[in-house]
Amino acid sequence: MRAMPSCPKCSSNYVYEDGNIYICPECAQEWAKEDHLEKVDSLRASDVNGSAINDGDTVVVVKDLKIKGSSSIIKVGTKI
Repeated sequence: MRAMPSCPKCSSNYVYEDGNIYICPECAQEWAKEDHLEKVDSLRASDVNGSAINDGDTVVVVKDLKIKGSSSIIKVGTKI
């Protein structure tokens, strides 16, 4: 199951899809699925130097990262 996008207007997580559109029940914002797909395609991770990070690349964490919804932390120096 794929994750639903957050509402671009109010950032609500309660978005649902209806046919070819997404709808936010909190602010009544509606937008096309294609709009979301274009934004996802345009988001790319990059390293400190601005080079794109691709599948299969190895990176080293330079700052402790808290894992959302957990008390775990990814420590500095961890290779991912």
